[in-house]
Order: sequence, then C-alpha cells, then structure tokens
Amino acid sequence: MKELLLQMIEWHEKAVNGTEYDTWHAGRFLCEWASEETLAELQNSFGHFDSIDSWKALIGTITLFKRLSHDISLKMNFKYPYDLENNVFHWINQNNLTI
Repeated sequence: MKELLLQMIEWHEKAVNGTEYDTWHAGRFLCEWASEETLAELQNSFGHFDSIDSWKALIGTITLFKRLSHDISLKMNFKYPYDLENNVFHWINQNNLTI
C-alpha cells in the first residue's frame, strides 16, 4: 500500500511541477522534492503497533492518497473513480471506522 502511495506522490509532484521534475528513485530524498503539505500529511500515514494507531494510519494514508489522486485527475483531465472511492469509504464505515 505504501508503494502505491509513493507512486501517487511522485505522479502528483510531476503533475504539479512538470513531467521532468526529479522525484529520484524509490522515495529517495523525498523530503527534498515532495511538497510541504504532502510531507505533513505523510506523517499521519504511519502508526505504531497498536490497533487504534494502525487504523489512524490507514485513514491518514487513504486521506493523502485521495487528495493526491483528486488533484492529479483534475490537472491531467482524467476521469476519477468516485464510485469506487465511495464504496471503500462505505465499507470502512460499516466496520464502525471513521474518516
């Protein structure tokens, strides 16, 4: 899941800064090329080993992925799968989780 998030962060930076923007390889020097907003949100995507914190990290990951993918779809004029996103949130809510 974190690999997909990293890919989305790279794509987002290229969508914002141009396709030639250097995002290095495999997240190397992420703190130097990712936006401040993304770095701040990324801190919420990692939890400790207890179940409550793990769920908070999952929600943080989903929230960041959602923001990045929405931005990319708008900038690149892609159709976004809102129905799929809504189904995932519905499933999470059915399991008494909050976003």
